[in-house]
Amino acid sequence: VILDITDEEVVILTCRHVVEAAAAGQDPMGTDVTRRTVPLSQSVGITFFTGHELDAELISVSDEYDLAFLTVPVTELYPQELLRFRKVRLPEQYKEAVADGTAVFEAFLPVNKGDKLYMVVSRDTPLYEKWNMDSFIPDLSGENADVGNDLLTGSVISPLVEVKALDRQMLYVDLDAEPGMSGGGVFSADGHLEGILVGGVEAGGAVAEPVPRVVGNAQSFIENE
Repeated sequence: VILDITDEEVVILTCRHVVEAAAAGQDPMGTDVTRRTVPLSQSVGITFFTGHELDAELISVSDEYDLAFLTVPVTELYPQELLRFRKVRLPEQYKEAVADGTAVFEAFLPVNKGDKLYMVVSRDTPLYEKWNMDSFIPDLSGENADVGNDLLTGSVISPLVEVKALDRQMLYVDLDAEPGMSGGGVFSADGHLEGILVGGVEAGGAVAEPVPRVVGNAQSFIENE
């Protein structure tokens, strides 16, 4: 998830366990990831939806939640890519709370039971990976903006449900999570980020870190929006 784009860098939000897996040389798509401390400033390999692979710098890891933040210098990206990149939209009440210096946790949640939620996931072989970036002409019409991606639809089972294995409450949705989807954004129908997918559960569906935690751990990135 692209949390912010500045003149100098792209700020990326993902799950802590995805970064830990990469740091331990494990498969991030596996289920048995060793918990370990990942030093800040460590390089973590990432792949954008364009198929472009490069190293991102780890700048922050949440001690309490499954969240991690990385940055990539804009100089490492093609102009054509930057034209397509969009940072996520946050619910207005959270941006206002940050602007007012209000602590943002579970004081209020923007979703209710039954609300529709969505995830955009890349296919196994994105069409973007075959781009010739030197000759690529951006599709500014947006007609092909979803090429190489699938849209998953579900609904809120519970805005906050206790997950014993994680020892905290999580956003619970009836999306079918698959290996490799951890760290992806869960969005409302109007395109606002509502959570970061952590993984599936045995009872069915998936759990996500709710957006108040994202905002609470990322105030330094969004306070100037």
